[in-house]
Amino acid sequence: MKKLYLFLFSFLPFFLIAQSPWIFENDFFHAYCLTESYDGGMIVGGVSYNYGYDGKVIKVDNTGELLWEFTLDPNHYSSPTQLREYPDGSLLIGGITDKYDEDKDGYLLKLNSCGEQLWFKNIGLSNDPDNIKDIFLDGEFIYLLQVKFPDPERFTLSKFSSENGDSLWSKSNYIPIGGTPRDLLKCSDGGFLLTGNAWAPPYYDQESSIIGKRSTLIKTDSLGELEWFDFYNWELDSNNLLQYSYGYSSVELPDSSFLTLAFDRTDTNNMNHLRPILYKTSYDGEMIWTKFIADTSLTYQGGQMVALNDSTIIVATSPAPQDDSYNTHMIVLKMDTLGNILSSHTDTNELFLIRDLAITSDNKIITTPGSTSTGNYHLYVVKLDAETMLLDTFLINDTTNYNYLCSSQIQDHLFLFPDDSIGIDKISFINISISPNPAKDFVNISLNQLEIDQINLIDISGKLINNFSVDNAYAPIELDIHGQSPGIYFLEFINESEIIRSEKLIIL
Repeated sequence: MKKLYLFLFSFLPFFLIAQSPWIFENDFFHAYCLTESYDGGMIVGGVSYNYGYDGKVIKVDNTGELLWEFTLDPNHYSSPTQLREYPDGSLLIGGITDKYDEDKDGYLLKLNSCGEQLWFKNIGLSNDPDNIKDIFLDGEFIYLLQVKFPDPERFTLSKFSSENGDSLWSKSNYIPIGGTPRDLLKCSDGGFLLTGNAWAPPYYDQESSIIGKRSTLIKTDSLGELEWFDFYNWELDSNNLLQYSYGYSSVELPDSSFLTLAFDRTDTNNMNHLRPILYKTSYDGEMIWTKFIADTSLTYQGGQMVALNDSTIIVATSPAPQDDSYNTHMIVLKMDTLGNILSSHTDTNELFLIRDLAITSDNKIITTPGSTSTGNYHLYVVKLDAETMLLDTFLINDTTNYNYLCSSQIQDHLFLFPDDSIGIDKISFINISISPNPAKDFVNISLNQLEIDQINLIDISGKLINNFSVDNAYAPIELDIHGQSPGIYFLEFINESEIIRSEKLIIL
């Protein structure tokens, strides 16, 4: 067994298994999203439960060693829900925060390849815990799928500049009553397919005030203008039953048709009996076929779907007994494009809710099921071989250069949300030198001409412990920290009452 000690505020240990099945977990960090990095590592975003809901982004290598950790404002709820990496190593984070509104706002944050912030945008208007549903990177542009409020909730598709985060356009109100999106797919024609669920009246009485949730597809052109939308199996409504269903994700097939993963409720006696279903639609949204997948005697708590390069698909979901819908486990299905199951992988060791699913460059499957077996969500990431559907293994030794896009070794960072959106012109790229770190009595700081007038010493709870005036940003600075209690602190670098940078300091 390989033990990795990760200093996440409380010095609690990670436990990782080397040369054995690829499972990455700990008991105090819960993941919402993940992605393979271009250098072969893995980046995971989520929250830490040690001190509230601190947002975290971490990176590990192929042996399971922690490479760096990025902490989002520990003074506020700051959960990252989407991660995307650019080929140059820069990283885009989408998430939600209560910094600006107690009902929570969406935000976008871009980091450079060394983990330093480039720009931050507060994009607002949400009281939904998963406001930012999906992100698609297309060169110099960002396409963002959100649910926005107030009532009714709305599918919202927006375009931003990757260079500075500026909003270029935003489109919504695609469906009459409103609904919640889940998945954004860039189509081969340059347009987009939005998958989710929307409110709709009975098919047989479309003027009725009675409404139910329906799996929904929305097709737009490249500018976000509506081309068509449709509700799945709406026409099967009867006087005794509305066809409730929830759309989760879609893939485009080589013939430009679409496969969609949804969860259908057709049992009038059990509101929690949700069954996974695939349906295929034409390029124009016409239904071609539908098929229930997996064991329909169980109930399911959502899932994700991705396409492999060999024209097969992967579905990850969380089944449970109908009379105990919270006792979920994980099943990953490999299927052909006709909905036939080719092979599968089952994990019953934990209680799961599938959060994210991705395919790596070497055709491996990574998923973060969001385990709940310890009473709270905790980090649990698995990596499968797509050929065998067995757990992959950690490498014995890893010679990959994971800092190849960063001229200096990547350091841990803390980012405090600004009072408002900040553009690329307000962020300093000058490196601050802090040594020694960890330190005991004194710490030396070189600002490299970064213009500041004050340095604050902040403890882990966000309390101001001490402040130091800076008269000359060109001269080395020595801070006296003698007598401070051992632990993790943060140095805030202030200019004209504005926090310019914040760096972690460990005091021994």
